[in-house]
Amino acid sequence: MASTYTSNSGIQKPGIGDQSGEWGTTINTNMDILDRATNGVGAITLSGTTHTLTTTDGALSDGQYKVLVLGGSPSGTNTITIAPNDQDKLYFVVNDSGQTVTFTQGGGADVSILDGVTKIVYADGAGTGAAVTEFTSETPLSETIADTVGAMVTSNTETNITVTYDDADNTLDFVIGTLNQDTTGNAATATVLETTRAINGVNFDGSAAITVTAAAGTLTGTTLKSTVTASSLTSLGTVATGTWQGTAVADTYVANDLTISGGTVNNSVIGGTSAAAGTFTALSATGNVILGDASGDSVTFNAATATIPNNLAFSGTGTVKMPVGTTAQRPTGAAGMFRYNSTTGKFEGYTAAWGSVGGGATGGGSDEVFVENSDDVTVDYTITSGKNAMSVGPITLASGVDVTIPSGSRWVIL
Repeated sequence: MASTYTSNSGIQKPGIGDQSGEWGTTINTNMDILDRATNGVGAITLSGTTHTLTTTDGALSDGQYKVLVLGGSPSGTNTITIAPNDQDKLYFVVNDSGQTVTFTQGGGADVSILDGVTKIVYADGAGTGAAVTEFTSETPLSETIADTVGAMVTSNTETNITVTYDDADNTLDFVIGTLNQDTTGNAATATVLETTRAINGVNFDGSAAITVTAAAGTLTGTTLKSTVTASSLTSLGTVATGTWQGTAVADTYVANDLTISGGTVNNSVIGGTSAAAGTFTALSATGNVILGDASGDSVTFNAATATIPNNLAFSGTGTVKMPVGTTAQRPTGAAGMFRYNSTTGKFEGYTAAWGSVGGGATGGGSDEVFVENSDDVTVDYTITSGKNAMSVGPITLASGVDVTIPSGSRWVIL
């Protein structure tokens, strides 16, 4: 009796009395076929664009593997034909070929597997109309989860919350409408407050800027920022430190009589009980200026020239000390100058030349008997026009010195 073969894997079934003495080879081959059909992993090398996956009766063949690992270098999408078309086949396919592969068996449906994807495919062995179907999907698990969650939230949302699932990037877009708390009106536009609030007595609703004026006594802190360029402050308390800069304080805000009991002017201590000597770069006043006090303090002007444009009045019973110097120390003369000459021991003044002031008789004690004059003329002198002069001689004129007597005037030497 002739041998037959199983319908799907081609395992040989020897007939009775067939293959006498050869069963060992047949059984070994059958065992190998069974091993491939149950757990066998076959590496299938692809090339070009077509490949036939054949199951051969009674012999080992690639179509008998349970797991197919596709490799090789196909030139494009590769069509794998399962042969023969009347065998049922169940394959675990791992596509590592670098190309898409398509499994076909007959005129029915085909299954395509992308590169890098694993699928379970089934060929129904229906002959010319045989079809290949798949038991798994190419969709990654993460995509399946995202699609499931997307479907859940888009179809089960709370009132006024709309969710759209974007399958392209697996994102959820939430649009929140009006909730149970009304957000229309001021809350929706967010431009004004529903209820105004007073800030330092000024109502504020957010619709416009406001100017806040600090009430008296409400400005706290010790430093006024440099960014403050204008202020409506009407009064200022004690200023411990700082520098006044810019426009001077207007006369309107300074009393006519200003008493300084302490502090400094031009870095000199003034007032108080231990005032130190100070120097004023410039001191100007239109009213009374009192220098010193009633205890006899002195006032010293160190400037080269101190000018008083109008009258200078002295009160009290004290003295006025004039500049003192020798004849050689006389300054360049100017009409109206007055000084004490320590060489001659007399006060002198300058008109057109330096000359003694006074000239009344002198004497011992309260006597006024003697009128004295020098006997040497050392400086040119011109007798005042319309005046006469008298001297007690002898008189000596220094070399080169001239005495000029105007016309009509006389100089009498006794």
